[in-house]
Amino acid sequence: MIIGLLLNIFFLFCFPNLSLFVVLLTSL
Repeated sequence: MIIGLLLNIFFLFCFPNLSLFVVLLTSL
């Protein structure tokens, strides 16, 4: 869970358009 959150923050700053995709992956 924590790793997914860090990845979400990483993609949020690097790839804002893919942040939603990362959220969907971490929610599974």
